[in-house]
Amino acid sequence: MIGIVNEWSLLITIDSIEIEHIEFNSLTLTEKTDNQLPSFALAIRTNRQDLSTYIFKGSIVKILLYKDNRDDYDILSEFIITKTSVTPLEQYNFDIVCYGIFNNLSYILTPKIYSKKDTLVNCIKDNIKTNTDFNLSKSIDELTSDDTQSWIQHNIPCREFIERSLKRSYSDNKFFNVAITLDNEFILSDLLHNINNPVVTTVIRPEESSSEFKIQEVDNITNNTGFLEISLGLGSVINDYNLTEDKLTNVSSGVDLISNNSFDGGDFGKIIHNEFNSFETHDNYSKAFIYNLTNRLKFSSYSIKLFVNDFSNRLKLNDGVTVMVPTETSTSEYYSGKYVVDERTINLTNNNISTTYKCNKNIL
Repeated sequence: MIGIVNEWSLLITIDSIEIEHIEFNSLTLTEKTDNQLPSFALAIRTNRQDLSTYIFKGSIVKILLYKDNRDDYDILSEFIITKTSVTPLEQYNFDIVCYGIFNNLSYILTPKIYSKKDTLVNCIKDNIKTNTDFNLSKSIDELTSDDTQSWIQHNIPCREFIERSLKRSYSDNKFFNVAITLDNEFILSDLLHNINNPVVTTVIRPEESSSEFKIQEVDNITNNTGFLEISLGLGSVINDYNLTEDKLTNVSSGVDLISNNSFDGGDFGKIIHNEFNSFETHDNYSKAFIYNLTNRLKFSSYSIKLFVNDFSNRLKLNDGVTVMVPTETSTSEYYSGKYVVDERTINLTNNNISTTYKCNKNIL
């Protein structure tokens, strides 16, 4: 067991081997929207050679975080290691850093066959119940959509099916987004509704320590949404053939689609938009793609980070947040506005625990 601060305790095991307090350096837990699995980064220093041999790709990491009472935990998650770095030091010590994702690889890797004629919202609900072990968020029961058709999962993983389907979903004045939390919860939300119905309205006065949230930093505003490239059908990486060297290479198109939105062409150059194996599509199927792409770009161009110097689960992914900075503050016009939670990061060290919410603003 690792004692953190203010009676917070952390238990980490790697393939049943427990990490000791003296070995622990830091742990970062991250959950994001856009249908991504949660991830972790762990740094330790140890002289146990057996431990260094256990930390490799495919090892299972279990993390338990609680305060006061172990049975009343705040986080209980299981990850699989995808990348490791072991650096030998003097006196037989090792610096070990490992990274990984939520241990639910079947969601992103295992092909499934599924079909249903219904609205996409009902289809996703049924698909998650049938093909995954996620817990459905209760808020999904309040959602409806106007896109009844035959939705077909033709031997592809559930994540890919949901991703493709969301690009073709359509309902007036709605924009759906998926999030998966550290609690194994699958969230489907209408961001256009959430941003106008905030869970939290917070007034931030930078000079006062009593504010619930602190503005940690503002991200650089850059023109890297990739709108032009993706509208032309180009991915983030395109093929380049050099006639002189008779060599085919991959070159960047100058945009980073992956980090800004989920409409990614990957390493395949031209984006081939999904066509469902059915002659029966909903009335707005053709215009749905650009409608959803436009909304995605609205929610990915400007963000701020709200900081809490403690563990916080006050906000969930996709929740609406209204940030108000007093008008006498010079940064008021830049920070104030309506946001949705795009990412939650929990940072733990030997003597501190903090939470950062990355929130995106709908700027258009």
